[in-house]
Formats: sequence, C-alpha cells, structure tokens
Amino acid sequence: MEEGGALACGYVRDGISALCFRGRPTLEGYDPLAVDPVSLERRLVMLLVLLDIHNRTIQDFHVIPNIDRSSRFTLKLKDPWLHRGERLTTLSNLWATVGRVCGMS
Repeated sequence: MEEGGALACGYVRDGISALCFRGRPTLEGYDPLAVDPVSLERRLVMLLVLLDIHNRTIQDFHVIPNIDRSSRFTLKLKDPWLHRGERLTTLSNLWATVGRVCGMS
C-alpha cells in the first residue's frame, strides 16, 4: 500500500495498465491519490479504478492514454489531469473507449 494514495493493485494486460485506488475519507472528502509511474508502463493506456470511501464499490473508471509524468504525483477525485482521457461508464465499453482515447493522444 502506498501511504498517500493507497495504491491497492496494479496489473498489465494487452497493453493496458490497470491501477486501483482505495478511497480514504477526510473532512474535505478524499485524500489525494498518489501515483508512482512505473517507467515501463508509462506509455501504456491506463485504466484508473477509484473505489468509494468505504472501499466496497467502484466509484469511477477513467481511461487515460498514458502517464505523462516520470515521478510521483497526486490526483484528486475531480482532477483536471483526468480530462486527458475519458470517464468509462461501464466496462463493456472498455475497448471502444480505449480506441477513442488512443486517437486523442
């Protein structure tokens, strides 16, 4: 587990890096999520999975074309960095969304 962002899991398959973040409630809502880019995965499409503050359900999916930073950075729930990609409403749309996001980069 990462201290600031509670990185719960990482997984790579078919050219997609999947990162899952546990929610950590604070008085303001969520703790910022710390992302530690893995150099070999930075160029891959990233599926970002955000869990609710109780870590029981998935709150949000985002498909990001790649990680454009080489060192640790933090994200907030509604971070402008997420606009580099697209919010995914259902996993059944994953590959279509990946295609659109890859066309954006």
